[in-house]
Amino acid sequence: MTGGRQARHAPAQCAAEGAVQLGAEQNQLFSKAGEHLYGVFGDARVGLIDVRDIAAAGAAILRNPERHEGTIYTPTGPESITLGQAAEDITRTLGQPVTYVPQSPEQTRDGLLQAGLDEWSAEVLAEYRVAYGSGWGDFTNDHVARIVGRQPRTFAEFVHDHREHLTNA
Repeated sequence: MTGGRQARHAPAQCAAEGAVQLGAEQNQLFSKAGEHLYGVFGDARVGLIDVRDIAAAGAAILRNPERHEGTIYTPTGPESITLGQAAEDITRTLGQPVTYVPQSPEQTRDGLLQAGLDEWSAEVLAEYRVAYGSGWGDFTNDHVARIVGRQPRTFAEFVHDHREHLTNA
């Protein structure tokens, strides 16, 4: 997100039949299918951010672009967590067991291809798996709070707000 300028962003597309797609938090970088949570983070920690917080930050920038001119933001959520911890949050909220199933980059690519994703996108997400799995996303910052004037939502808050969707996935 670049203040006062258009940022280039190509959201990852991930499809798995019968799954609710979540991720970053809703950037399709992980999905829940039944009792399993799959994702491209490996066992690494990631500063997950709710798309609603990204939208709020973007709206604030658009309302006052001069204040943000020349500033580059990398918004994150308030905590850096593993998908194992995310599965625990989902389990607590839903009262149903959910287990994170870590996959290798190859398993990620192959599973996405089997789910019908095109080869290029599956390869890109497998590369995300390598980057995130090496700790690339393990950081948080105060960018959302500085822009919006409040803390970003936690993953547990996201799960609570979307529990009806997660229950049926």
